[in-house]
Amino acid sequence: MMDILDNVELAVVVFVLAALADVLSTLGALARGGREANPILAKLMDGKPQIIWMLFRLGAAFAVAWFAVRYGYAWTLWIGSLLTLGVAWHNSRVMR
Repeated sequence: MMDILDNVELAVVVFVLAALADVLSTLGALARGGREANPILAKLMDGKPQIIWMLFRLGAAFAVAWFAVRYGYAWTLWIGSLLTLGVAWHNSRVMR
């Protein structure tokens, strides 16, 4: 089990998928009248094209992934994945 958790490449894949789930579920929630709870992203969304905040969100995920790969901190990606999947799950509840 620890071998899997130490695998940075696998952690990156899971983290990227979690970030994509967050972006897609945010789009779905917004389409159904939801609002962004993150004040930084909410400010980026205010009257700007969706691509701006999507690129910012994915860029932030890329920066975290780069840091984790560079320094071998797979655990940061696993924790980030859990938190991000929690946000995506919450967004999916708003979409219903």
